[in-house]
Amino acid sequence: MRIANPMYDAVFKHLLEDEESARLIVGTILGEQIDEIELAPQEITAQNVTLAQIDVQRLDFAATVRTADGERLRVLIEVQKSHYSEDVLRFRRYLGQHYAEHGYVTVGEKDGGRERRRALPLLTIYFLGRRLPKTGATVLKVARRYLDAVTGEELPQREDFVEALTHDCYVVQVPLLTDERRNDLEKLLSIFDQRLQTEDRHVLDLDHMGMPPQYAPVLRRLEAAAADTAVAASMALADEVTSIWVRQEETIAEREETIAEREETIAEHEETIRRQKAEIDALHRRIRGPGDG
Repeated sequence: MRIANPMYDAVFKHLLEDEESARLIVGTILGEQIDEIELAPQEITAQNVTLAQIDVQRLDFAATVRTADGERLRVLIEVQKSHYSEDVLRFRRYLGQHYAEHGYVTVGEKDGGRERRRALPLLTIYFLGRRLPKTGATVLKVARRYLDAVTGEELPQREDFVEALTHDCYVVQVPLLTDERRNDLEKLLSIFDQRLQTEDRHVLDLDHMGMPPQYAPVLRRLEAAAADTAVAASMALADEVTSIWVRQEETIAEREETIAEREETIAEHEETIRRQKAEIDALHRRIRGPGDG
């Protein structure tokens, strides 16, 4: 089965615009049943980048979800296909924007009939095209624990104040995906496996026979994207921008290496001059002798 490569922003956007697919992906990663998901167009923020006369949108995704137990939270999703030096800072800026937003949920009423509201908790999901250097988990789950710092006891209750200021996250390391799909999560994530690229890296050749039937909407959506000319054009543009970015970073790295080499040469010359001056001074002292003042 040939599907569009969801590591491309255009494909992932096309996938998440389908509510059923978005609910399946987010719910499977979180290990929760998602009863409701809101991924409105205005929740997909675009960061415009103009590079070498190419204007491209950098897309990030946000969704408000309600789990089966009634918990509501804001889920932020980031896709990093290639490595850029500014990615971590971009992730932090995007995260900061959502912490600053006025996203509230009504949780009851106070005396006098006034509504009591609390900030929606945040949760982040990162799809990384490069693996982390120290962690070998296909999907890394970073879950906070409440501890009594004096006794070390784990506390079962969660506080709205803390939930509004901290968050859990999931990191999917796409390069660590293998043919060994140990559970439904890894089976679903096989749609991101870059080893399945065809002669066209925009398209993956996926063996869907072992895919659980509940993920059929995701596969249909990606299969349709593979035949969509607008999506294909967006992927080609992304490749062009990536190529320009890589060349720029390589140029910067080469310049920094040249500067470092020149600084090292200058330091060596200065050390040689210092040593030669010391040798000349010592020679002058010997010529003058001990009584020559």
